[in-house]
Amino acid sequence: MKLHLHGLFSGIVLTRPYQVWYNTLGSTTAGERFGVKAVGAAFPVGRARKTVDSKGRVQLPITQATALGNDVYVCRGHGTFLEIYALLAWQRYLAKLVAAAERGPRRYRALLRHVLGSAVAAKVDPQSRLVIPREILDWAKLSITSDDDSREVMVVGVGECVEVWNPDLYEEETDKARPSLGDIWDEARHEYVATGIAETDLDTPAEDDESE
Repeated sequence: MKLHLHGLFSGIVLTRPYQVWYNTLGSTTAGERFGVKAVGAAFPVGRARKTVDSKGRVQLPITQATALGNDVYVCRGHGTFLEIYALLAWQRYLAKLVAAAERGPRRYRALLRHVLGSAVAAKVDPQSRLVIPREILDWAKLSITSDDDSREVMVVGVGECVEVWNPDLYEEETDKARPSLGDIWDEARHEYVATGIAETDLDTPAEDDESE
């Protein structure tokens, strides 16, 4: 039995040995799991308070930096926060965004301007830092004042990317969402079924199936 992925990873098919790993966001490298060379140790997850300094250098947790790899893209998110994508994840996200804009209503091009107009390539250094331009830091309310050498940021791994938040805005957002998390989860589970991912595949490990 095979698991067909949707959303960011649409088109990828996982056979049984890899479904359990996908469902639990396992820690072994994507390359080892899929038999191809890939950057990153796993999908970026976890949350931490880190800093951005006056040069725009944002510190990431080692686990998130490892998952992202050295070459990343930074862009504006769907709200007042930034997103950091590993190179492969960025290419998939970009392809889907462009396809949606080409096939959808003209107003969808606003998404391209919002995301691509702000996007920059960056490198994660050996100290798990990357430089983010001041312009998009300011947009995300992560400005460094002349009196400060650094400021606190919240970095959150959400599987497909790492979000970078102003901590106050992050707390406001999570507080707003908390009362409706149950409803959101139920809606998401229905969406899994509607797009072809059975709940049994998501919830129940199965014996390995080597057949194609």
